[in-house]
Amino acid sequence: MDHGQSDAPLPAEVSRAVEETGVHVAALPSLRREPLEVRALRSLLLSGLTWAAALVASVPLVFVLYRLIERGSVRLGWATLS
Repeated sequence: MDHGQSDAPLPAEVSRAVEETGVHVAALPSLRREPLEVRALRSLLLSGLTWAAALVASVPLVFVLYRLIERGSVRLGWATLS
């Protein structure tokens, strides 16, 4: 297990800074992940459930807004606006 450590060389700017200052930096962690890792699958599942819950929760809100516009537009006229 590589514990997220990358074997890639450091960028040129970092290498120059190390040479100039003499300060060494730790290796940068790799931000790549495999699509079938447990964490990636769990993240995908929870993201999907969150989107589904948001859609389900928005149905009554859209219905109420529709009814409000439908019933309110009948009573709304030029006399009301002036």
